Amino acid sequence: MRDYTSFIGTNGREVCRMSGTPKNMAAFEKRAENAEVVEIGRYFSSSSIWPEDVIYLRKVDGRWQSGLNKGYRGYFFYYLKPLKINFSLVREEISEEEGHKAIKDAAPELTESAAKVIVWCDKTDETDEDGRYWLSAYQGAGVYRLIVAGGKIRGAIRGGFHDCRKSPRVSAFGDLVFKEALKLAVEKELGTSDFHLLKADGSGTYFFLRNQEDSIYLETKEYDVPMADGTGWHHNIEIKSSLI
Repeated sequence: MRDYTSFIGTNGREVCRMSGTPKNMAAFEKRAENAEVVEIGRYFSSSSIWPEDVIYLRKVDGRWQSGLNKGYRGYFFYYLKPLKINFSLVREEISEEEGHKAIKDAAPELTESAAKVIVWCDKTDETDEDGRYWLSAYQGAGVYRLIVAGGKIRGAIRGGFHDCRKSPRVSAFGDLVFKEALKLAVEKELGTSDFHLLKADGSGTYFFLRNQEDSIYLETKEYDVPMADGTGWHHNIEIKSSLI
C-alpha cells in the first residue's frame, strides 16, 4: 500500500510519516501531537507515480478537517471521524449559505499568508527604456494571475492560484478560502476593491493574456505566431508596455 499520512509542523516541514491512511487512533494522535497540518495521500492505481488525491487537514473545533470544496449542490469537506479504535475519512456536505459564510469567516486568517505570494510592481520600473513597468512583478516564464487596476498591471502571482508556493497550512484551508484571502490582501494594498485577477502567461519579460474578454481591462496588441510543433498558429494577446 502506497497511501500515506504525513504530519507537518508549524514550520511547514514534515515531522513524521506513517504508511496508509489514518487507522489506529492511538498511533495517529501520538504522531499528531506536534503537527499543524495532516496530509493524506491516496493512490487509486498501481501505475500512478504521484498520489491521485491529496487531502490536507487542520484541527477545527477538536477534529481534523479539510478546507471547503465546491460540490454539485453547495459545498463539502472531509473530516476524520473517530470510531472505536480507528478513524474513518468522512465527506460532509453543507449548503451554499453555510459555505459562503465559512469562506468569509476563515479568509482573514489567511490574509497575511496570501500577501506573501504577491509580487508588486515597483515605481523604479517605470523608467525602463522599453516601458516594461511591470518588471519587478515578472518572475520568469510561466503561468500568472495578474492584478490589474486602473488599466495597468499592479502586481502578479506567479503560478496562479494553484502553484504559487502555498504553505501546507494554506492548503488545509482550501483554495476557496485562499482566493478570498488574496482578494482581501490586494484590496488592503491598493485601497480599493476595483481590481481584477486575470489569467496570463509570462514569457521573455512580457505578459500575454489567456482570455480574449480580459483585454478590456488593459491596452493590448494582438498577433499570430507559428506554433512550436509547426501544426498551426497561436494567437497572442500581448499586454502593451508604456511606450507603445
